[in-house]
Amino acid sequence: MSVPASQRKPSRLEVLIRTRELAIHSLKILANEKVFKPEYASTIGEKLASTALAVHELAWEANSIRIDSCEAPRRLLLQVEALRACEVLLSLIDVAHFVYHLPLKRVHYWGKLVVHARKLLTRWKDSDSRRISESNPGAIAEAQNVWLRSANRGNANNEWNVNSSGRANNNNANNGNRCAPDCQAQNEA
Repeated sequence: MSVPASQRKPSRLEVLIRTRELAIHSLKILANEKVFKPEYASTIGEKLASTALAVHELAWEANSIRIDSCEAPRRLLLQVEALRACEVLLSLIDVAHFVYHLPLKRVHYWGKLVVHARKLLTRWKDSDSRRISESNPGAIAEAQNVWLRSANRGNANNEWNVNSSGRANNNNANNGNRCAPDCQAQNEA
């Protein structure tokens, strides 16, 4: 016997289905040259497409990381990045509405897809945060204020230069702040 729609719980994979649906819809709508003029394709069109794809790619990658692994905090960070991409996508759709004179009905539907994906991503991230903190109280429970990208190593090039006054030319050597995710394997003996 089937469960009535009002009593069904969301599928665990629904977030991936919705982010894929968002990416496909975005690519299809952007491929329509009658709506999206080719002269804007290299500016806002490409950014819309890459951002919509990023939402799905980030969710997909986050899903590939086991919640019980030492990389669980990275999973949370990917979910946060997907949420940020949703916000960027909403702002780009708003700009596209005015640049391309998109019908309001089309903008609302597209925005609704983004908002639904964002809602599912938020639930998923919150659920994972609770699971991580319950299973490992010392683990990172919220993925905030962490930067996963490589540090800018180009800022340490002027620290030895001296001006004619005898002062150091630049203090860029102190801009080499770095952060690397830490993962410790636990020995279960």
